[in-house]
This record gives sequence, C-alpha cells and structure tokens, in this order.
Amino acid sequence: MKGPEKRYFQEFRAALGWPFIERVENRVNLGTPDVHFVSPTKKGWLEFKAEPIFRPSAVVGLSKEQVVWAVSYAEAGGLSWITLRAGATYFLWEGKLEKSLVEQPLSQTCDLAVIWGDKSVFYERLRFF
Repeated sequence: MKGPEKRYFQEFRAALGWPFIERVENRVNLGTPDVHFVSPTKKGWLEFKAEPIFRPSAVVGLSKEQVVWAVSYAEAGGLSWITLRAGATYFLWEGKLEKSLVEQPLSQTCDLAVIWGDKSVFYERLRFF
C-alpha cells in the first residue's frame, strides 16, 4: 500500500471503527486486495486507491492481477470492493466490476458505485454497509 492509499486506509479505519479491519501484505499473489474486513453487516476484501484530485476522464488504477483476482473471487461467491478517494470525492464499487473500472472513465462509472459522495456522506452511508 503506497503513501496516499495508506493514509486513506488509516482515515477509513478511524472513521468507521468496524469490528475487524486488517491490512494484508501478499507478495505471492499480486492481485490480493489490501484489506480484509468484517463490518456490522458484511465481510470481505477491500482494495484501496487514492488520487489527489477527481478527474472525470481518469480510470481506476487497477492492475491486471487485481482484476483477475476480483473476477475469480466473485465467480466463487466471494465479496470484495474497491474504494477510491479522489480529491474530496469518495467511491465504493463491488469487486466484480473491476474490469469496467479499468476500461471506462470515472465519468461513466460513478453511477455504478454502491456508495459515492463527499467525505461526510460516504462515511455516514458506509456505517450501515
């Protein structure tokens, strides 16, 4: 997890206080998401991304390995999500959409997000996730 993503993870963890949220470093399988979590209603994996500004023409910076992992995991019945902080805008997408996220710009994938908005809206909605 790089500097901006690490800071986003720290903010995320502090804002939610979920029962279990742990960073995972997997040097063997490069597609494994950054974090395993248990929220009040769900459990699964989260991939964290962070960009300094929101650019509608940008795509989410996922690697080929991350896309393959998420698609395979979803096909096996697993739950994973991708979260992006782009400037002051926050997003959460289902992992099974990773292929769409690397092929289409944010202007076309915003509406695919389970949750998106500014910081206060994002974390308020995520509390009930």
